[in-house]
Amino acid sequence: MGNHAISFREVRKTYPDGTTAVDDLTLDVPEGSLTVFVGPSGCGKTTSLRMINRMVEPTAGTVEVNGQDVSTVPEAQLRRSMGYVMQASGLLPHRTVVENISTVPRLLGQSKRAARERAEELLETIGLDRGLGGRYPSQLSGGQQQRVGVARALAADPPVLLMDEPFSAVDPVVRADLQRELLDLKQRLNKTIVFVTHDMDEAVLLGDRVAVFARGGRLAQYASPEKILREPADQFVSDFVGRDRGFRALSFDTHDIPLSGVLTVDGQGHTAEVGGPAGVTDWVLEVNSAGQPVGWVTSTQSAEITDQAHRVGGSLHHPGGSLRSALDAALSSPSGLAVAVDDDGRLLGVLRPQDVLEAIDKVRESRQ
Repeated sequence: MGNHAISFREVRKTYPDGTTAVDDLTLDVPEGSLTVFVGPSGCGKTTSLRMINRMVEPTAGTVEVNGQDVSTVPEAQLRRSMGYVMQASGLLPHRTVVENISTVPRLLGQSKRAARERAEELLETIGLDRGLGGRYPSQLSGGQQQRVGVARALAADPPVLLMDEPFSAVDPVVRADLQRELLDLKQRLNKTIVFVTHDMDEAVLLGDRVAVFARGGRLAQYASPEKILREPADQFVSDFVGRDRGFRALSFDTHDIPLSGVLTVDGQGHTAEVGGPAGVTDWVLEVNSAGQPVGWVTSTQSAEITDQAHRVGGSLHHPGGSLRSALDAALSSPSGLAVAVDDDGRLLGVLRPQDVLEAIDKVRESRQ
């Protein structure tokens, strides 16, 4: 990743009424990276993104893509060389899903048949059934529409993908799925991605590097997510990242936490201790026949496990995962015990909250 795919050099955007949207932006986006522009609304992050494909022209300074000043490239040619995904999927309502995805390849001279085959392949790439290809956008859910928007942006296999708040209009569960798929696509497709969001959690999750924009279009900090969480450049970044930045920073820490035993019960009502002797608690962990956790039940319910038993779940921790994952699992568990599972989802044991907190303290002490 030694080469810079995109470079901003002293870029400024001032509107006729005197408003400065972007103020003296100098920044390099490494080739093959996922770089996130984050900040409150009206801070210039979307304007900066749109200067890459000339949807907005800078007042001063230069934007280069692969060493070429974008102002020397005809707009239509430049835009076809990049994928672009926006908040509303922007699909053409009177065209089918396949026709929407095929738009740019057809403009670039691909045959109708080749463009259609590519579109159908991409449906699978982004996790949609090929059978949806003949539908119209209005027949899809919001999450499906956003996936089609991503497929359309990838259709001409562009080296650069620009994404302007692409997941902010979908519900949180769908958003988490789309975020996971984007990280998976990045691993497989080796694109340079610039992603705009106002959500710091999304920036931390997705970004190799994060550019925090302040009001007035000032670049406040540009660094890895970990560095921004641990060492905010100024008060603005510290305030924007928020009081829970220490909690977010645990996403980058790992520490061995000892496993403790837990009492389990299976569907036939048989109990067993997994991970060592179980401590005293009012909760029992139900497991299925494969040894995978199903949910917590109270010890009074465990004697007669039925389909109606009141099970309560929580998030799961994989040993070697981050301290944030361990803390999340403990906090989301009704018993206060974090459930640890192996790669096949089988129960290994539990982490006691005091052991999780002790590991966090040790990491903090090692930094002082």
